[in-house]
Amino acid sequence: MLESSRRGVALRETELPLRASEDPGHGPIMRLTYKRQGKTVTEALPTPAAVRKAEREIAEFRNYQQLGRELVDINEQICRLRPVEDTLTPQEKKRPKRFSKRSPKR
Repeated sequence: MLESSRRGVALRETELPLRASEDPGHGPIMRLTYKRQGKTVTEALPTPAAVRKAEREIAEFRNYQQLGRELVDINEQICRLRPVEDTLTPQEKKRPKRFSKRSPKR
């Protein structure tokens, strides 16, 4: 599965230059692009199996992101529904004493 720090994940097909594409046996190359530690990383996916694996991992990552958003939404609802407590704890009842020292008169 992709790391949670990877936010933008893209799977793109890139065309080869004209000379390479004229040669039979060359085809479009799939690339996986994502961010890691603030840097853009692009990986070539040379085989159809690698492409399928990346597609599965991206789908799992998108599912993970959706579950995280749902968790935050539910937590916000719980916080809004939780009643406000008007009672003070014993620590909160104790007020710090104010010092009213005056500067000595001269």
